[in-house]
Amino acid sequence: MQRSRAGVLAVLLLVLFLSQHVQAAEGDGYIRVGLIQGQQQARIMSPGGFIAIDLSSGQLDQFQPNVTVTFASEGAGIRVGDRGLYTGPVRLAALDQGLLYLNGNPYRGELEIFLQNGRLTVVNELPVEEYLYGVVPREMPAGFPLEALKAQAVTARTFTYANWNKHQGEGFNLCATVHCQVYGGAAAESPQTNQAVDSTRGEVLRYQGQLIDACYHACSGGYTENSENVWSASLPYLRGVPDYVSDSPYRSWSVSYSPEQLTEILRQGGVDVGRVEEITPLSRGVSGRVSQVRISGSRGSRVISGNQLRGILGYDQLRSTLFEIEMHKSGENIIMQPLRANQEVTVIGGDGQTRRVPMHEVAVLGGDATVAVGIGEEQGTEQVVFKGSGWGHGVGLSQWGAKAMAEMAPRGADNYYRTILQHYFQGARVETI
Repeated sequence: MQRSRAGVLAVLLLVLFLSQHVQAAEGDGYIRVGLIQGQQQARIMSPGGFIAIDLSSGQLDQFQPNVTVTFASEGAGIRVGDRGLYTGPVRLAALDQGLLYLNGNPYRGELEIFLQNGRLTVVNELPVEEYLYGVVPREMPAGFPLEALKAQAVTARTFTYANWNKHQGEGFNLCATVHCQVYGGAAAESPQTNQAVDSTRGEVLRYQGQLIDACYHACSGGYTENSENVWSASLPYLRGVPDYVSDSPYRSWSVSYSPEQLTEILRQGGVDVGRVEEITPLSRGVSGRVSQVRISGSRGSRVISGNQLRGILGYDQLRSTLFEIEMHKSGENIIMQPLRANQEVTVIGGDGQTRRVPMHEVAVLGGDATVAVGIGEEQGTEQVVFKGSGWGHGVGLSQWGAKAMAEMAPRGADNYYRTILQHYFQGARVETI
């Protein structure tokens, strides 16, 4: 009698599990998020217990509450605790519709484990809106004003649908890292960010009926950039616009290298010009970001994009391409200063005296985008110093700018997030997916 009950329970669980699987696979509102790849094992637990089914053989097993089970790659199969070898893929669901824990981290929805090149890939499948619960607080601080969080939710949702097949060849839609959007699962959630997702449910940005490329970054440094000055495509809704002054910690930064350090980093990044002697910005975008830069050294020179330079030096080091360059050499200090009307430079008059004058009073023959200023004596170690503003590519939504806008919103303006979005995405409209 006990065996019969166990068999009935297994059948019921199988029917329930497969119906959930079909719904998740066919429902337009479900997404597959790649959590880990290339791992030898993964630890799974659920406070209410969980079931696992081998989708190849139909084998189904039930696991007790709060018991951690190790799934490990073994040859052409997946060993599931003490239950034997599964062919895979293996689908997992919590018995009480609760959370599944992967290596100690909680996730909504279901998990799927399968082999790629002999190693484990783990995918989280769940409704898009619940996925966004774990994205918004990872991409924007949960303590930001609600209207800014709503703007982030709509932007992230648009990015999700516009990039739906980004990892299709790997068995999922989007990954959980900065390559797509940072996704922290249930552990990342907060009441305010969940509210931002719920209050904008299903809303996306479209331009002339098409989902837009919903780019966003931490801080523009004062002005966002045209898309073609960062990437190749010129998109009408990604135009540079004045950004709002905020209390962003990324408004100014600097990073320094010795010529030897910079030479080696560039060499490893595929730019080998010998010992670095000079770095000259050649062109800038509407925001002042460096579009192209010439790197000169003891064995020649190379022209690369500002984005390439940032990628070589590291996105956390060269936080944006909105920078100035100071070449500190023995006995002199040369600053490559971009032409901005709100700054002053030192010039030498015909009488040999130096004076500080506003940039708008300086005439630059040939229309160069930069000018060498502040040439004077300076002793000390040779250094190349990048002094910049902002963090990120500078295209689309500025998150700290959105915060500043939200703080200026009239009291009770519950739809002010639309004003924020229309500022950063010119001509785009908020519509329902």
